[in-house]
Amino acid sequence: MGKLKIILFVFLVLNINAKGQMTSPIAPHPPSHFQEKINSDMNTHPEVNLNKIKSLFESVERTSADLDTCIEMLEQIIKTNGTDSSSILYLSRVYIEKYKLTGNINNSYLDRSVELSTKGIELAPNLPDGHVNRSLAYTYKGMLSEAEADLNKSKMINPRYTRINEAIAELEMKKGNVENGFKNYANAFNSTQEKYLRYVYGKIYGKMLIERGDYIRANNVLEQTHATNIKDIDIVLMLSKSLVETKKTVAALDLLLKVARLIPSNEILSEELSKVAVARSLVFIEMSELKAARLVCAEALSLAKGAGCYYLLGATYLLENNEEEANKNFKMGLEIDKENKKLNSIKALYLMKINQTDLSIPFFEKAIIEETNIPVKVGLLNYFGQYYFDKKANANVAKSLFEQAAALNSKDGLTYYYLGHIKNMVLGQHEEALGDYEIANDMIKKSEYKKKISYELAYAYFQLAEKKWNKKYIDRALELYKKHIAFYPLDKHAASEINSVLVLEKELKSGLLGKIKKLFRDFHKKLFKD
Repeated sequence: MGKLKIILFVFLVLNINAKGQMTSPIAPHPPSHFQEKINSDMNTHPEVNLNKIKSLFESVERTSADLDTCIEMLEQIIKTNGTDSSSILYLSRVYIEKYKLTGNINNSYLDRSVELSTKGIELAPNLPDGHVNRSLAYTYKGMLSEAEADLNKSKMINPRYTRINEAIAELEMKKGNVENGFKNYANAFNSTQEKYLRYVYGKIYGKMLIERGDYIRANNVLEQTHATNIKDIDIVLMLSKSLVETKKTVAALDLLLKVARLIPSNEILSEELSKVAVARSLVFIEMSELKAARLVCAEALSLAKGAGCYYLLGATYLLENNEEEANKNFKMGLEIDKENKKLNSIKALYLMKINQTDLSIPFFEKAIIEETNIPVKVGLLNYFGQYYFDKKANANVAKSLFEQAAALNSKDGLTYYYLGHIKNMVLGQHEEALGDYEIANDMIKKSEYKKKISYELAYAYFQLAEKKWNKKYIDRALELYKKHIAFYPLDKHAASEINSVLVLEKELKSGLLGKIKKLFRDFHKKLFKD
């Protein structure tokens, strides 16, 4: 027990200074050039020293070590002059920032901030800083009624003090009032022209806007904030995301390329650059501009070796049937992408292209779950829908894939053509196919598909006319066949089938006799078919 008392006594001595106050929670380290300069001027220019510390603290490129330097130097100033209210209040603010920088886990920083704020309020009761600082510290400690009391006092002293909005926002969010927190950070950002505070508030406000899906306003706020510190990776990533979400992929790519040149070999930045370059390249691939797609990937690869860009380069060569270059780029991508997580969609298509379809299926299944680019996902579903229909003769699986594609993109004409084709020509669902054909016909411009739709739509009405022996279907079938033959006079199938429709029309007009003839004809067809 005696030893324990001695240890406890030594601990208290080390942590209590000569005046009975707690010392800084920051461990001392060798003085920097900045510290030595302040030491030399300590007694002669105290106000100059505080300004220097402020310039370091309020630098948008401030590091954790800079924050420690600010704390050590301010503690030293206060030790020399215990009534310097400006330094005391500023140090209480710095401790709050240190608490946030350490991940909101070290309450000793908050305790010291409260202690300093209280002393600063006693020395300078006409300044709002002490109450705002103490309110923030109380908020982070969970002492919400005390935080609110300090806030009200700061408003009475100076209701226009910008940092009040920050303190209100933090308190409201701690209470669970996220909307009020959002509004007050918006006010904080819009009400200050101070460079450092605008940077801090812009970063928080921009993040909130992204979380709310308000990407247009996020672009505006984050572009202003990025201009203050172009090397802040967090801001760059947020701005890139909001630009991509507002279809400004080119601007996002330019942003990432610019920053990647300034900060080479940053893994997080490299990954984002590769991802946006892939998105931009996909746009060019959809437009069949393969060279432009390759240029985008090549520029990104010159700064960041991303697996996605190599895969996409491989895909562009694959589309030109250049398997040698495709293989080379795919292998380089796989060397980076050890866990095979990147761009499963392109791997699936690549394996299909080189007739390794069975190997492609697992990648296809992963891609359907993981792929976020809607045009790419629709293309995959259509491609594999055709595969199951043509190669596997599995119309039901193919139909399911085409239906998924249609649900994702109601304006993809090819999806509706495939759906109509399977329902009409294979599954005998002629009536269900009509709507699909009509949509496809409105959207598809390619002549080869126009011809197919024109014929198959007429055929669907012909089959319905046969089954239902209905004048409406007969008239529509005749109208469509005539229109089709006018455009494609060499189509022998259509010419033969229009004659069958004319026979149906004649039978319908003959009444009961015609019905008997049709029944006999149907029986004859079935007999010979069996």
